[in-house]
Amino acid sequence: MSVQINDKISYGTMSLTWKPQPMSPDEVADMIHYVVSKYGIKFLNGGEFYGPDSANLKGFQRYFEKYNSPKNKELIVSIKGAADVNTLQPDGSKESVDRSIKNVLAHFPLENRPKILFETARVDQRVPIETTLSYINEYVHQGLLSGISLSETSGKTVLKALKVANISCVELELSFFTRDIVEDGVLKVCSENNIPIIAYSPVGRGMLTDYAVEHADELYETTRKDIRSWMDRFSEENYRANIAACKKLYDFAHDVKKTSLEALALSWILKVSEAKNLWGIEKVCKIIPIPSGSTKEKVDLNFGHLVELTDAEFEELEKIYQSTTLKGSRANEHMIKNMLV
Repeated sequence: MSVQINDKISYGTMSLTWKPQPMSPDEVADMIHYVVSKYGIKFLNGGEFYGPDSANLKGFQRYFEKYNSPKNKELIVSIKGAADVNTLQPDGSKESVDRSIKNVLAHFPLENRPKILFETARVDQRVPIETTLSYINEYVHQGLLSGISLSETSGKTVLKALKVANISCVELELSFFTRDIVEDGVLKVCSENNIPIIAYSPVGRGMLTDYAVEHADELYETTRKDIRSWMDRFSEENYRANIAACKKLYDFAHDVKKTSLEALALSWILKVSEAKNLWGIEKVCKIIPIPSGSTKEKVDLNFGHLVELTDAEFEELEKIYQSTTLKGSRANEHMIKNMLV
């Protein structure tokens, strides 16, 4: 059985620890508590390699220790792992999967333990996906894991995976200007098989935010210090043009919907989720965006100002999309090799 995810919107924790100065375990715990308690979030997403020395996992561990409650058993935590910590390349070997899962489980207290999903960070093209999933399935059958997720898989790989395992969800990048999953066909495959998509980077890695448009210079300087500096869209030659493109959405958000750009970007995904007769798909699968937010203020901007989009407004936004092109790919030449595999 796959794990059912009921959230409309959920929380990603990468920005808390994968940065030059990771937040402390206590700070991570407090942020998770804020999101769970204020917004009723039940699904949380993290990564074994999100920061040095299992910093992300230590944050989760501290949360479940500091805020121990029977209600924590209602939570679902999906963790990416099985990546080489030095090269960040996926490693789907048994040795890697075993090491990673054991490390993940060691950070979650047994008392009031949440449901834990495990996903390999991308697909190791040296190992058949069916083989890697068989290693993870051993832990599911033992009751140590609740289920399996996939990460940056193509439609073809999802179909292969379904033959050997129950798949609870697939984590894929989706935002207003990043629609690779439509072109690849994985959105259609997930929709036809009723598999939820966990949409990471739903605000374009910070580009689809009020702050980006209003403080473009400051954001650019910040990106020089984190993983966005590796990405084509944030390169010096592309960044300014892309922020100008985002200004069109910013104007729509503020002038038409009286909300923030990030809230509009997230609301657009919620409109796509379970939509009928869209992009050649009879009914789109459930899509759950996982914005992050390393401060209460950022979390509130993401979660507190969502709006309903009418069909007419959605069409207006599609016209903006069709007339606008961001410069550069969503990653870089090296990273893209492990995306939608």
